[in-house]
Amino acid sequence: MLIGVREDFAIECIHEPDYPNDRGWVYGRMCLWGRGVELGNLSEPACMLNVTEGQFQDCLGRLDELHDEFVDDLPDEAAFRLLDAALYLDNDRSNQQVHADALRYSKFNFLNNWGESFDGITAFLLKSGDHFRILYRLSCDTMGSIEVTRDGLVNAMLAFLEWMSIEKRAVPVAS
Repeated sequence: MLIGVREDFAIECIHEPDYPNDRGWVYGRMCLWGRGVELGNLSEPACMLNVTEGQFQDCLGRLDELHDEFVDDLPDEAAFRLLDAALYLDNDRSNQQVHADALRYSKFNFLNNWGESFDGITAFLLKSGDHFRILYRLSCDTMGSIEVTRDGLVNAMLAFLEWMSIEKRAVPVAS
């Protein structure tokens, strides 16, 4: 199922209903699309989509907080490198600085640890005026950025959450 518009922001997802669903768990496949760029691995089977569901819920609640005076005006690559270093680099910072950086910058995390579909991707979501920038690095070290509309982002996320609420009630296929 494609939710949204690939040329803006979309979520492509498939429920694999032959996996147990006794607790409302939804296993399937998914990826995201931003301006025609695929983020994730739609061919990765049996991913627990509930993990990503929770991340989308959290993300929707903090969209207006996704800015910071040290990041907002940076070019895409510089912003990515700052966030990546602040959150993931093991360097000479004190434990207090690592903790302070995590508190300040973790709100920008996007797709990192959101489920198996996104393994190997490091990405951040930043508010940029009335749009959002997705800054990413793929496992092959390809870096890029995607600008998506607020409406496209919000509408796709909300529609995915609605789809998940329906799929959680789906009866598993008998073997």
